[in-house]
Amino acid sequence: MKNLNDMQIKHTLIALLGSLLLASCDWGSYDDLPVDDRQTFDVIVTIKQDADGQTYFQVNDSTVAYPETPYPFENEVRAMGMMNIRPTGKKGLCSCNVHWLEPLDKGTVIQDHDGIAQEGIDPVNSWMTCVEDGYLTVHYKTWWALAPLHHELYLVTGANPEDPYEVELRHDAHKDQHDVYADGIVYFDLSTLPDTGDETRKLTLTWRSTQGEMKKATFDYKTRK
Repeated sequence: MKNLNDMQIKHTLIALLGSLLLASCDWGSYDDLPVDDRQTFDVIVTIKQDADGQTYFQVNDSTVAYPETPYPFENEVRAMGMMNIRPTGKKGLCSCNVHWLEPLDKGTVIQDHDGIAQEGIDPVNSWMTCVEDGYLTVHYKTWWALAPLHHELYLVTGANPEDPYEVELRHDAHKDQHDVYADGIVYFDLSTLPDTGDETRKLTLTWRSTQGEMKKATFDYKTRK
């Protein structure tokens, strides 16, 4: 498994995003699938380890999947890939075989945005853009060079004192060239936001588009327990 501290967004990953859009895995609940019926899904999951040291995958807020063969664990990350998933008959519990998984680029959560660039970025309304398991995952498009630099993505909290659940996506392209308008994906840990308790709150995401306009979107958010 790659170390995210050393990871840069790769064009191989970006190229895969276009094909994954053709096969949405938004099933609502894997419990609706026939028991022991194996089906293959494109997924975004959180790779975790339970109290017994077993690696498992948080597929969505209500479903976990345990690999049928051992899977290495280094640290908790969000990853995208392809899995063969089989419901076990127990609510929210599946088993799986991993075809491939690639760790996603992790953005930085900050409170002080002074000096942080606000270059254009366009979040995409796809199944990959979601709030689940205490993370905000954003599928986006922006401008890249043919030999791109590493882009930095930040999530600014506390920008609106009247709404602690309003956050701003900031993008620093490090003066990368505008050769190709292409995809990327990034995730952010939302654990520094105020605890919602047992309630679901509206999380508002704002950003500056590649056309220079300020835009926003809202998500349902509940603190991960």
